[in-house]
Amino acid sequence: MMEKWKKSQYLVGYINLDNLQLLVADVSLDSTVSALDATMILQYGVGIIDTLPYQPGSSYIANGDITMEDQVYTGDPIDVPIIITNAENIFSFEGVIHFDPECLTLSDVYWSEYLDGFYIWTDVECGEFKLVVSGTLPYEEYGVMATIRFYPKDGFNTNDSTVVCFENLRWNENDIMHNVATSIITNNYGANNPQEPEFILRQNSPNPFAYNTKIQYSMPLGSAVSLKIYNIKGELIVDLVNEFKNKGSYDVVWDGRDKYGNKAVNGIYFYKFISGDSEIIKRMILLR
Repeated sequence: MMEKWKKSQYLVGYINLDNLQLLVADVSLDSTVSALDATMILQYGVGIIDTLPYQPGSSYIANGDITMEDQVYTGDPIDVPIIITNAENIFSFEGVIHFDPECLTLSDVYWSEYLDGFYIWTDVECGEFKLVVSGTLPYEEYGVMATIRFYPKDGFNTNDSTVVCFENLRWNENDIMHNVATSIITNNYGANNPQEPEFILRQNSPNPFAYNTKIQYSMPLGSAVSLKIYNIKGELIVDLVNEFKNKGSYDVVWDGRDKYGNKAVNGIYFYKFISGDSEIIKRMILLR
């Protein structure tokens, strides 16, 4: 019997299969080779199903809605989160994320901890990021499923925009979905003023983070400073700084806990910096 690895390597384009291999690979008998075929072999191996081939029933009909948000490049890495809602019965999925290789370089992908038990195969080539994910148990979590980190290339000029698209998404052996989600990335670095702004709030690092993350800010003169963390609902999580600061640069570390010392849940958070008339807001991702 063909190994699950070969099925997944075929789906991401590592290898080709002949007609006989394609026939053997289709253990779900739907006349296609999919990530769910790899799931079936995994489930057979651990005893969840007791025979192969195996025709999946209604419990393998999956649901899930994907969204991506527009981003603005201001000098920091460009993080594009893939957000899932209404997830149900997702044992496997596959898809392609397209980007312009003349504008962007794909650096890293940070997967949700809830995918730790899944096998993940990826390939990046010529502006295509192919992904195949298979597991034995269903993924049914809401929130950030993965975060893709890009860096701009020299050809991505100020005021230019480029699009990142999620296409050809297939949950289990559902119908393939096209034009699933897009993120428009706009280069705003140095657009308004070639000089550094008076107050500087840098992107937290690392981002996404699991335990601790550092936030840096700089001030051209002394003033009262407020630095607070909010969740995606706008609720205050913790007040990191609320005092007068002299001119200079400062670091502050957030340990991923709320004002009561409890661990914050995975997701998107916002940190708001206020000093005098200046107010700057940036986004961060907690992904344990």
